[in-house]
Amino acid sequence: FDKEIKRSRLIALEKEALEINAQPSVSLKPIVDYFLKGLENVFPGMICSVITLQDDKRISHLSAPSLPESYASAINNNPFGDSAGPCGMAMFLKQNIFTDDIENDSRWENLRQLAAQYQLKACWSFPVLDANNEALAAITVYHKEIKSPSENEIAVFARAQNLLRIIIENKKAEAEVRLSNERYMLATRVTNDAVWD
Repeated sequence: FDKEIKRSRLIALEKEALEINAQPSVSLKPIVDYFLKGLENVFPGMICSVITLQDDKRISHLSAPSLPESYASAINNNPFGDSAGPCGMAMFLKQNIFTDDIENDSRWENLRQLAAQYQLKACWSFPVLDANNEALAAITVYHKEIKSPSENEIAVFARAQNLLRIIIENKKAEAEVRLSNERYMLATRVTNDAVWD
């Protein structure tokens, strides 16, 4: 019964996130914040974040509504690669990375003390890939207990990966159209001025 309630809440959350995404006036961060807060409400105990890949090949938090700001800041600007912690590693390898026990996982060597400072014990990272199979982002789930993902949780985050891909690609396309329109208007204005002269 609880599983069915969670499923219906997830479907409603996905629909709401897509409806917000359809509004050109709403930027990417508020949409992702809304979606992550919704996931955390459906799955109490989960702490969710989304990390994006910047143009300079460094990682940066797009959204981390329940993570302490100091933790998110310490992760930001790490180089993209297989040594950038599980989040960067998930994007670099283009595969899910599961850490059920941060304290005893060698991939957390550089970040273990930081995670311990905030009582983070487990971390699951899921890459968000674009239509060309290039990394856009990673959705990451933290727990304050040692925990492996269930098959159901993996399926939930597979859906979340797809939803985030749609949202991120949509907002990128909107930005490109807006830039193209601005350039067109500028070119039109310059051309009209030249014709007038």
